[in-house]
Amino acid sequence: MQCKHWRVSRVGVSVVRELLGVITANGAVGGFVVTSGDFTKDAIEFANGRGIELITGDELLNSIDIK
Repeated sequence: MQCKHWRVSRVGVSVVRELLGVITANGAVGGFVVTSGDFTKDAIEFANGRGIELITGDELLNSIDIK
């Protein structure tokens, strides 16, 4: 697990590629990248079909049950 601070609101493909390398090296079936912002088109296209789930800030907020 990693936590990174970015000065941009869109996560690029390099982060997703890095996760794929970790997944492959560890024999995992998939992984998640969660951001408070969004993902670039390249990141979304790269993750597709590779067992990597991208979760945007909006999706994260919608999944939190605040009472």
